[in-house]
Amino acid sequence: MAVALGFVGFVVSLGTQFVGTKWAGAANGALITSTSPAFIVLFAALLLRERITWVKAASVALATVGVGVVIGPEALWSGSGGQALWGKLLLLVAGMTWGLYTVMGKRFSQRHGALATTFWACVTGAVLNLPFALLEPAPRPLADWPLAAWAAVAYIAFVSTAVAFFLWNYGFQLIDAGTGSLFFFAQPLVGAARVGMAWRAAGDGVCRRRPAHCRRRRAGNARRETGPRWHSGREAEGKRAGGSKKRVRITVPDAFGLRRVRPVQAASPTGC
Repeated sequence: MAVALGFVGFVVSLGTQFVGTKWAGAANGALITSTSPAFIVLFAALLLRERITWVKAASVALATVGVGVVIGPEALWSGSGGQALWGKLLLLVAGMTWGLYTVMGKRFSQRHGALATTFWACVTGAVLNLPFALLEPAPRPLADWPLAAWAAVAYIAFVSTAVAFFLWNYGFQLIDAGTGSLFFFAQPLVGAARVGMAWRAAGDGVCRRRPAHCRRRRAGNARRETGPRWHSGREAEGKRAGGSKKRVRITVPDAFGLRRVRPVQAASPTGC
């Protein structure tokens, strides 16, 4: 049972999710893997004999539709051929096998506890994933990894994997699988919040290291907001022919036939 947990959860489910997200994109990854709660409810009914009530079914369906509305239905149909299509199929497999892993983990936790479930799933999953890891070359030698990279790996291993999987298994040990499946939809919200925090931290770090760069960037944004207007070439020529008090210089013609015009003070008759 422990070997099956590691194979289904860590080899098949996570492996197909990573590869499928790489091939089909992050938006498809979030949308298609949100089918996991539906598979959790289905496998719980088949393996644990839990009843599928109308409330559970409607809640899962409504939450899944909500994820699709937030991401946009066009994400599902973008890149419908070749590698993207295989990526979507892999993401569907990831959602199905994650539902199966969750129900299997709940049954194992009821007998041996959530801590033992997490331990054996992580150990067997690591051993089974080792041959696949050896086939993938490292992006750079381990000796060249900075301290921040090792800290990120440690965070993924202990917090995002060990602690998160234990809390997931322990939560399903306490409540029925159909109710617990709805908490899967908290992942997109937490992920979006973490991405926003990462972008803000990266921007603050750049400004601390390169304050002059940030000042120039802010000044450029201000100029774009209050900068010259865009006119067609015909409008600019009409202004010149109308004998305005200011001479107009046309710069930067673009591909759409629009030109940016900037007023320039006309020279005085004395040449001063």
